Parts: sequence; structure tokens; C-alpha cells
Amino acid sequence: MDALVYPIPAKDVLFVNTTMLSDIGGEIVINIYNLNGILINTFSENAKTFNSIDISKVSQGAYFIEISNNNQLIERAKILIVK
Repeated sequence: MDALVYPIPAKDVLFVNTTMLSDIGGEIVINIYNLNGILINTFSENAKTFNSIDISKVSQGAYFIEISNNNQLIERAKILIVK
């Protein structure tokens, strides 16, 4: 299952197409890694109400994002943050 992450590039908010997550229960975990694979930030949200994350405190640059549920990877994507 792919969760569509947008916009790319992003500035302050990153959205996730929640229709892809509508059948998932529990908690969604979003990890943001720099290009060296170092974890920069983690967000945890309820899967039923999740639709965006605040990335305003994340520095400009390229990152990898992983979205998972119950330790199962849902999506891995490259994102670009511009300020």
C-alpha cells in the first residue's frame, strides 16, 4: 500500500493522502532521516485522524521519510524541504 506524500518540495507542512490509510488502525509512526541515514525527527499520530505533519522546525534539505504502522513499513520516500 502506498501513501502519497505531498507537496514535494515542502515548506512547513507535509501532507499524507489519508485515503490510503483509511483501513489502518492504531498509530502511524513517521520517521524523517537525513541522507546519511541519521534519524532527524519522529512523529506519532492516530491512523484514523492523521493527515499532515508539521515540518517547520526541520532544516532545509533532502530527507528520507518512512511511514509505518505496527512496525510494518507503509511507505519510504525522498522528500525535499525548502525554507
